[in-house]
Amino acid sequence: MSNPSKLKKRSKEDKIIKPQRVIRISTDIWNHIYGLLTLLSFVTAVISTYFTIKIQLTGDTKLVLYSLVGIVISFMIMFVFYTIYYQRKFKQFNDLPAQHEILKVEYENEVVANQQIAECTHNITHYYRNMLARIDGFLQNKQNYSKDDIEELIDRFDSFLINATTNLELYFSIATEDNCSITIKLLNKDGLVKTYFRDPVNHKKRKMSDGSDSGLCHFSENTALDIILDPNHMNVHFAYDNLMELYNQHLYVNPNPNWHLLYNSTLVVPISMIIGENDRDTIGFVSVDNFKGGLSYKPHREYLFFIGDLFYNIFVKFSEVVKFAQFKQIDNEKIRRFSNWYKS
Repeated sequence: MSNPSKLKKRSKEDKIIKPQRVIRISTDIWNHIYGLLTLLSFVTAVISTYFTIKIQLTGDTKLVLYSLVGIVISFMIMFVFYTIYYQRKFKQFNDLPAQHEILKVEYENEVVANQQIAECTHNITHYYRNMLARIDGFLQNKQNYSKDDIEELIDRFDSFLINATTNLELYFSIATEDNCSITIKLLNKDGLVKTYFRDPVNHKKRKMSDGSDSGLCHFSENTALDIILDPNHMNVHFAYDNLMELYNQHLYVNPNPNWHLLYNSTLVVPISMIIGENDRDTIGFVSVDNFKGGLSYKPHREYLFFIGDLFYNIFVKFSEVVKFAQFKQIDNEKIRRFSNWYKS
């Protein structure tokens, strides 16, 4: 599956549009100057004519002249008023070609973005389907799997997470027009949370920020996780586009003291399933964060919930693979990394 490149939108002040605007603005300015000069010339001519013939007129002739002057002045006022009115109206029509070009560029950009987002979603479900089929095949016939086969399957699970988080990072980066980071955390029985997986694009930088504990903390030390696991809280997610604002109001805590150097906006949903009335089995969390924001947008939240549901299903099945590997006394770093933190 190919990974689409990130979309770079052209600005509204497109290079093709700028020269047209400059020419139109210059023409409008000279039209106003010519109109003003014509109006001043006409008024001057009327006044000169009036004073020239005034001394020769008396009685009813003066009344006729005054009436004519009044009519002319009224006509000029109406002329100026309607000229300004219709110039404004026609200006809207003059701007239509430029507006059409802007809308056309925006529409084309949206089409490309939607295509890329659709490809990311297809990629994630494609890898999910293939991984799930392999795990199901193993669980139905696991006694016939050798040690090498089991280790190869466990390696493939890491490959699945690499592909899934890469496309998830790309999806949100396109949707929010900012570089996003994806993190998967697992929750153990003691309420401790540990970073289990990061998207490969941001892995190195975020791994260094975790320190030696690799993101280890109690869920109550992280506002986002604490809210999600709080049974009295109405929202089973956390989304905010200005964490520094919350932090300054003493409403946000994070065990990583350098979190503000990495992001200012985050969206977190649980990897969970409802197992009874008012009871939810939460085995971990998937989060996305960036600096610019846009993550609190409801469709983004629903999309991440969709990913969380997929992860719950496949993590539960993968845990059976790990348990069988341990039963067969197979041990490696990937098995320990999962078994030590998976909430079974």
